[in-house]
Amino acid sequence: MRNRCSEIEKWILIYTNRARKKRNIKPLKSNFGLKKLARSHSHTMANTKKIWHGNGVFKAKSSISKSSLLDFIISLFYYGMSGENVGLMFSGYVKGFKRKIRSDKDIALAQHLSWMRSPGHRNNILNPSFRLIGVGVNNRGNVFYCTQNFYG
Repeated sequence: MRNRCSEIEKWILIYTNRARKKRNIKPLKSNFGLKKLARSHSHTMANTKKIWHGNGVFKAKSSISKSSLLDFIISLFYYGMSGENVGLMFSGYVKGFKRKIRSDKDIALAQHLSWMRSPGHRNNILNPSFRLIGVGVNNRGNVFYCTQNFYG
């Protein structure tokens, strides 16, 4: 099921960056360390069948993958801000959506739209200070647990 979750993660990132582009906000770059953190939290939520905000906001800076020497140097001196969105989405018929949610793309879009309807989640997605993102999705049956970790 990891392939399916990876596909949903990819689409969530695409929808997130489309929303930012529409408002002339720079796109977020996927970061391996933040993705690992997001996947871990989604995995824990799926295993417990509960949804909650994890400690991604506090662990974000220490989880960032430094892909270059410049990234590493900046991380030593830069104390950025971080955010976290969590959610769950079902495949099938979901209240508030006109048609059945079937494909990975549908699940990602439905989750993105749910976040965009919530002021706090929307603020994280559209925060121009954030530069990096990690998206993690895990499922239990037809329930998909989703996490976005932001850093900037």
